Amino acid sequence: MSEEEGSSRNSSDDEKKKLSSKKPIGASINESSPKSKIEKSEILRAATKQNKGSDDEDESEDAESIPSMDSDYDFESNGEAKILVTGANGFLGAHIVSLLLEKGVTVVATVRDVNEAEVLDDLKADHGNRLIVKQIKIEDFITRWKDVIKGCRGVIHTASPNPYDPRLYQLDLIYPAVEGMINILQASLEEGVKKVVVTSCICAVKGGEYKQNFAEEDWPDPNKMSPIERSKLIAERTAWAFNKDHHAKMAVTSIIPGFLIGPSLSRHCNHPSGRVIKEIAEGRVEKLRKIHLSTCDVRDAAEAHIKALYSKKSNGKRYVCVENSHWMEEIVKELVEKFSPTKGNEDSPVFKPIKIVPKYELTIMNMFDKRLDSIMPFYNKEVYFSNSRIVEHLDVDFRAFSTSIEEMITDLIDKKLLTTLTPGGQPVNKDKDKGSSALAAGKGLIDNVKNLFGMMKK
Repeated sequence: MSEEEGSSRNSSDDEKKKLSSKKPIGASINESSPKSKIEKSEILRAATKQNKGSDDEDESEDAESIPSMDSDYDFESNGEAKILVTGANGFLGAHIVSLLLEKGVTVVATVRDVNEAEVLDDLKADHGNRLIVKQIKIEDFITRWKDVIKGCRGVIHTASPNPYDPRLYQLDLIYPAVEGMINILQASLEEGVKKVVVTSCICAVKGGEYKQNFAEEDWPDPNKMSPIERSKLIAERTAWAFNKDHHAKMAVTSIIPGFLIGPSLSRHCNHPSGRVIKEIAEGRVEKLRKIHLSTCDVRDAAEAHIKALYSKKSNGKRYVCVENSHWMEEIVKELVEKFSPTKGNEDSPVFKPIKIVPKYELTIMNMFDKRLDSIMPFYNKEVYFSNSRIVEHLDVDFRAFSTSIEEMITDLIDKKLLTTLTPGGQPVNKDKDKGSSALAAGKGLIDNVKNLFGMMKK
């Protein structure tokens, strides 16, 4: 992926060393980049604050304390208004673009690399000139974003740094997420955009310490989060800090989706849930972690973003966007029930037993891999998120989990991305043959520790 001349990422090597991953959150903002009309120090002060309940009253403000936008702009009555969607070739972004085009809206779709946007080529073939594709990175200069945003009245910002590159550390994740958020919001404000809908992450509600029930009012402690989770949280905090001073001219809403599932519009499945569920369906996952996932069909999440853009009621609010929470092994259960073998059919899938990773094994692994820190407090515990606000305000009707999984697998099969279906069956009975099970578990644990020591030596 080539670097563009307009990139604002111009920190020197010395500056990068100072802004190591051990620095406090917020330290990764590049002060030498072009300054917006708002002070970055003020944004960071608000963006890096911790949970509500602080002794400092100013620090306890959140999205709910921001008044609604004074503008009477109505997207519904201005059907020809042009909308910009960032991260438009992503799993979620592509669905948002598609729904907007179906509504007859002209869409400006931004991507980091036009060579990786074949899904937009497919949509353009169906909708012609109403889809305009632009190549730009979220951390690019405000002036570049102003050129792209010009003429748009709404922005849906789904783009975020790639968390799956192991070379990315805190600086690489937080810097583009926060700098990009500031640049997009400032450019939108200066170009007369009336509303920005921001895609946040469920980790911006849940994080650090365990409790069973979460809602929009919850904010996690950023110091107890992984770098990628922290970048998501601070990026959303940045949006609300900006909105506090500019809500009279431009509204902000955040949508907070859970683990996105469902069929993809792309020809590949290189998104998080696509990779995970494909590996489970192919039988390449021998052990599942006991994690209670909050899930949402990607089509429902896309609809929620568009409804939020068109709804004045959503101005200045954040919305948890989940159908419900499900154990990871429920994915396997759905596969078994929906794609169970048919007698006499040699092409039917073959199911094999699957095991659950015991907590003690994960605890030992966590000693060597600190990326598991954010998982441990919630391991083998039920976690739920209230979706009452988004159902009441935006009338989102969530698809059932079973439907989303079935249609996701069917989509992978139809696209020939999944040719071998051999998912695991129900978790192995722990009470059966305890002796051999314990021996196998012990051997597996020793192998894992050996592998971890081998990695450390490298």
